[in-house]
Amino acid sequence: MKYRKNVGIILINHKGLVFMAKRKVNAKFDIENNKCWQMPQGGIDENETPKDAVYREMMEEIGTNNVKLICESNHWYNYDFPKEVLEKNPLPFIGQTQKWFLFQFMGQDSDFNFEVHNPEFCDFKWVEIDEIASLVIDFKAPTYEKLIDEFKPIIKNLFD
Repeated sequence: MKYRKNVGIILINHKGLVFMAKRKVNAKFDIENNKCWQMPQGGIDENETPKDAVYREMMEEIGTNNVKLICESNHWYNYDFPKEVLEKNPLPFIGQTQKWFLFQFMGQDSDFNFEVHNPEFCDFKWVEIDEIASLVIDFKAPTYEKLIDEFKPIIKNLFD
């Protein structure tokens, strides 16, 4: 079994707050109500670059790409799906390997549209980067902690 290639989107607003989207109810992951938030992410199609994938996923998941690219992660981050998830939903991979991109959002909150390609989200909020790991489903939290370590200094630098 292998990892599915994936891109992740860290979107910050003009105050340096991070965009978190609320997942629709999803029996696949038995999401607790308080752990239903995440940053947008999605698979990389065959023959697609991570950069092409991140802009496509942004449109598919949040309905806007009114953004400015700041940087991308120094490496790929991996996480494994819990055994119980794989037992309920057999998948051809054991988890995901992700390239993350940091963007500055250039639009208005009204630009977000979740009624797009296979809607996954129903709401959003802006939070301090230190909060993101506490809002996600447990098996993604270690990855989010690593993202905080890598991207918090960059975000802080932009707004100091």
